[in-house]
Formats: sequence, structure tokens, C-alpha cells
Amino acid sequence: MAAASRALADARSADAPNLAPADYRAASQQFDQARAAEGRQDYDVAAQFAHQSAADADLALAKAKLGKARASVDQLRRDNATLDHDLSEHATQESQP
Repeated sequence: MAAASRALADARSADAPNLAPADYRAASQQFDQARAAEGRQDYDVAAQFAHQSAADADLALAKAKLGKARASVDQLRRDNATLDHDLSEHATQESQP
């Protein structure tokens, strides 16, 4: 349970609820089921749900990191395009008499 709880916290801190909502929701639901099974003292089932929760949370974390990386790449591309445009304009202005 502790590993699943940590995995969920890591995913949450990476903004997975917004960047990978379906995977984060699945992880959270699995964790809730694990806690319920633990409350019934059904420890084998609790362990299975906790393991699945951790896996889903890890997936949500990876997707959130990927989403952030893609956003960074997109921003860098926009910045580069702006710089290219500015350089082209500057070169054109300098080549005119």
C-alpha cells in the first residue's frame, strides 16, 4: 500500500490529474479498492489492487512527464521560429541600401 500511495503522490505532484487524467483516475480507483479490501482484511486482494494502482500511477506519471516535455519542445520550436523570422528581417534590412 505504501508504494501505491507514493506512486499516486508522485503522479499528483507531476500534474497527472490534468495531463493524464484517465490513467490517474484508474490508479486512484485501484487504490481505493485496495484500501477497501484491506479494511475487509482481504490482504491478497488488497495487494493486487495496490500493485495495479502503483502501475497505473507510474503510467500516469510517465504520461504527465511526456506531456510537459512535448509542451517544452513546442515552446522551443515557437521561440526558434520567432528568432529565425527576426534574423531574416534583420538580414533583409541590412542588405537593402
